[in-house]
Amino acid sequence: MEIRINETKELKNLTIIGANGIDWTNDLLGNADATTYNEETEEHEMSQETFDWWNEYINNNIMDELELVALADELEIEEDIIRLRVQEAVGGSNDMGDEHMITQNVFAEIREENK
Repeated sequence: MEIRINETKELKNLTIIGANGIDWTNDLLGNADATTYNEETEEHEMSQETFDWWNEYINNNIMDELELVALADELEIEEDIIRLRVQEAVGGSNDMGDEHMITQNVFAEIREENK
């Protein structure tokens, strides 16, 4: 999804594609009301600070997914079992900013359980 940065007018891209191959950037940002849509320019806009936060969130999400796949392979566990544990743990948080930390904690717990 192309985003116009308010302060610099630079056009930047945020993209997240799920394990199923579907781009869900618009859903993610739309559900969080993360952008403003400019009817005149027909562009999504946000501040640089907001862009940086979402960019980090998306990068963490991508890295967590790659680590989940590697962990499942390493420990010979179904990926869906790990995903369910992560979803249950993250579901208790109301702060999207905590998701990466919670996910990493779940991965650490699974590693410890499978020593």
